[in-house]
Amino acid sequence: MNPSHVRQIFSKYGEVQRIYLVPEGQGHRKHSNVKAKAYSEGWVEFAKKSVAKRVANLLNGEQIGGKKRSSFYYDIWNIKYLRKFKWDDLVGEIAEKTHIREQKLTLEITAAKKQRDHYLSNAEKSRTQKFIRERIEK
Repeated sequence: MNPSHVRQIFSKYGEVQRIYLVPEGQGHRKHSNVKAKAYSEGWVEFAKKSVAKRVANLLNGEQIGGKKRSSFYYDIWNIKYLRKFKWDDLVGEIAEKTHIREQKLTLEITAAKKQRDHYLSNAEKSRTQKFIRERIEK
């Protein structure tokens, strides 16, 4: 189910302002031949709080439905109204996760570079010592 389909479903109940869907990781779709993106969870922001509460109460635990041949026909909605939740909290959390991931990556890269430099310096030392030994033996 893509964001436009989610927007179409929820706009029946009220004005939808923003939608964010989290793509599934590659591990979930490892053996699948489907090229379309799959989403594991998402957030929908309505223009009015009352509409959001009504939709959460109305659709939570209900079958998604639609046409019977749809792959989401038998799936069940799991919808919660998040009180005092701001969209900035969601965006901030995502930015923080990407920042932490980038920090880990830079640490791993610096550790690998340090290990490589140490190996190269040891290889150079052994090469020079070997050259010195050969000169002494002559």
